[in-house]
Amino acid sequence: MPKNINVDPPPSRRPLIQTGNTADFVWHKWFQRIYDIVTGAQGTYLNYIFLDDTGTTYTVLASDNLIVAKPENAQIDVQLTPGEDGKVYNIHNIADTGANAVVITPDGTEEIERTTSVSLSKNDSVTIMFVSPENGWFII
Repeated sequence: MPKNINVDPPPSRRPLIQTGNTADFVWHKWFQRIYDIVTGAQGTYLNYIFLDDTGTTYTVLASDNLIVAKPENAQIDVQLTPGEDGKVYNIHNIADTGANAVVITPDGTEEIERTTSVSLSKNDSVTIMFVSPENGWFII
């Protein structure tokens, strides 16, 4: 049975990324609260990364949980490392314009929902979990 959670709405009137591509502290606290509720891991550190308009590939780290990308002038590629059972990543495209995507590609022959990649358009997000080597990554 689903569990009801009570959390404040996101601080949407504040910019997520501040000058110099640093995270806003209020947003960080909000994401941390959601992470704590969803994982049940109170006090566990939420590791997040912000990607800007690099036009290159970011290879996720095993310690990453939340990946927020802002592909304003070029596509951003997110390359997953070999899956570990139960590993979860939450990936967001927060672009102000809609021309560029965030493309998520699993390692080697692994798949996400039986496909070789997932593309996130402006304001899209996805949470993926690695189920097993036989089943790969699933969108949850």
